Amino acid sequence: MNHTIIFDDRDLESFHVDNKSKLLSSFLMESEEPVSYSFLHLTVQEFFSAFVHYADYSPEKLQKSLEKAKSYPDGRGEMFLRFLCGLSDATTRSLLTGYLDTRAAQASRDVITWLKNFITGGGEEEEKEGGEMLEAGEEERLEESENKKQLLRTFFYLFETRNKVLVQESLQSHRTLDLSYVPLSALDCTMLSFIIECCSHIEGLHLSGCSITPEGLERLAPGLHNLRDLRLGNNNLPDSSCVPLASVIRNNPDLKILVLSGNSLPGPDLSVLLEALSGLRRLEELR
Repeated sequence: MNHTIIFDDRDLESFHVDNKSKLLSSFLMESEEPVSYSFLHLTVQEFFSAFVHYADYSPEKLQKSLEKAKSYPDGRGEMFLRFLCGLSDATTRSLLTGYLDTRAAQASRDVITWLKNFITGGGEEEEKEGGEMLEAGEEERLEESENKKQLLRTFFYLFETRNKVLVQESLQSHRTLDLSYVPLSALDCTMLSFIIECCSHIEGLHLSGCSITPEGLERLAPGLHNLRDLRLGNNNLPDSSCVPLASVIRNNPDLKILVLSGNSLPGPDLSVLLEALSGLRRLEELR
């Protein structure tokens, strides 16, 4: 949390790390003159910062770290929180048998309780820096954009837990998910696919202007079922996306609204998409 990425022997001593251990080189790099250490990758450091709460459980330290990590407006606690949520999954923890004891299960319960409170509390709004006056319309757009990004962060915490019941409980009041104009990476699409697949009650998915790539669409497609309103406009998807789009359409026969405008679909595979569209019997609006 302090942006510390270079460590010395005193740091290793304070964390009871044996710098003669062969295991050290599997996650730390050593530099000479003066001797210093750094993790092989920042995500490894983030993982260990979360793992320590399961390996050396203290309810007070865990709660303090959770509250501190979510308080940073620059998002520096994001990966730490994702790893904490990921380690709450018993199957994931089973890979670390020998490093964890029975107290890790209590740490898991504490993290899930925190996540439930985080979701019901809406994540608590972060303070806005600066005192500039914004036009009403611009302020509303900024607030809407931030709310969508907050929703995406929450989805990632849920995704990491692999807890389908928790996902269903958390999103039971959502009938439509709107992440329009929030850029989505291929990994984001993998996460969204899992979230939507857990929630058969979700009928609407709005992902217009999300810069979804063909790879992202292929990762998203398996989770899309039972939708009645699907909006994928303005993603500049190429002709090669017609095949996965056709698959999505066949898996959602009750679609009433389908938005595909603002893409570059005309090409050799367009006929596959048109064939799938001809099977929609309840379609009311097509763009």
